[in-house]
Amino acid sequence: MGMKILYITTLYDQKASSASIRNNSLVKGLVELENEVVVLTVQWPDFLLSDFFEQHKLCPVLKVRIKALDLLKFTNTHTTRRLSWKAKIRGIIRDVLFFPDICKEWINNVDISLVGKFDLIISSSDNKSSHFVAAKLKKGDRSIPWIQIWGDPWEEDIHIRHFLKRIVHWKEKWLLKQGDKIVYVSKPTQLLMQKKYPLLGNKMFYVPRGYYLQPEFQKRKEDVYTLIYTGVLSAGRKIDVLFEALGEYNCDASKKIVLECYGNYPIDIQQQASVYPFVKLYGAVDYGDIPKILGKADGLLFISNANNSTQIPGKIFDYMAATVPILCLVESLDNEVSCFLQSMKRCFVLQNVRNVIELSLPSFVEMMKTEFKPDEYFSPQSIAKQIMALIKK
Repeated sequence: MGMKILYITTLYDQKASSASIRNNSLVKGLVELENEVVVLTVQWPDFLLSDFFEQHKLCPVLKVRIKALDLLKFTNTHTTRRLSWKAKIRGIIRDVLFFPDICKEWINNVDISLVGKFDLIISSSDNKSSHFVAAKLKKGDRSIPWIQIWGDPWEEDIHIRHFLKRIVHWKEKWLLKQGDKIVYVSKPTQLLMQKKYPLLGNKMFYVPRGYYLQPEFQKRKEDVYTLIYTGVLSAGRKIDVLFEALGEYNCDASKKIVLECYGNYPIDIQQQASVYPFVKLYGAVDYGDIPKILGKADGLLFISNANNSTQIPGKIFDYMAATVPILCLVESLDNEVSCFLQSMKRCFVLQNVRNVIELSLPSFVEMMKTEFKPDEYFSPQSIAKQIMALIKK
């Protein structure tokens, strides 16, 4: 007989959200291990919801309405990276008024009576409000174990405004003290946080993100190699040098490489891509389409964050369910994230520099002729077992 688990997160049913995939994957694994799981989350506007996750509910889901989220239907735009000064000022005001995040209202409205119905609380960020909600429930019953899962460390987030750093540091440390077990989905991040908070290090653990579904194999194109990228291109992830390197490779190649990208991309990326006929930018797709998209790939593309980041973009774990190699472009070959990638046989790791990529593409083309098996270590049930094992530690 499993445990009764309350799983708290702000991102569970959003489309085009890596965190939503991560949370659904873990809940899937927990349910497969015969635990009774109830998800506590917030009600996002309909246009942000994933039809797939809405239609494939794994367990009961309790949604809390947040008034501030209704404003997103009027303010949500992602067309460019260049913001006007008015938009920047609005962003500063928003970050102050809605600290720690736009779901702050939830913290004050949480139903404390929930805590007596469960054997375990798991809270998962982003957003950080989920941890504050769990802390309030934990206060109602100190005996119930609480596992925190951090998709990203907080103070190290490059998007945190400088004048908020001090309060973020204090709040992050306070949260970490309250939790019984702290999980980071990146090993380098776990090591960083243990060094930062040595007195809390013995309750910090690394458990990777898992994939949700395995790809659905599609017949591959015979006249070109299809390289696929799914997800956003946030600050620090350069793709323009790959465009240039592919252009040089395709000039002389008898079988060219076509790059397909699925996500919402800013105007500057769209303009760069438009120069190259072999680069196809598609909009963000719901998760239900991802298994088919990954299933038609000859190779998959991964681009690391900036060199000083310890975080590993979640798509690398989605890719672990596929049977094709992964072209990994990193800022440095020597940091811990790159070492992690190099430890996996399916990862072809290169420094994200044009001439390096151009010279190495023939070797990656040869690697695309190799078939790999889905890595069961990153399956939903495997990840759930690792999480549940922490209770006994």
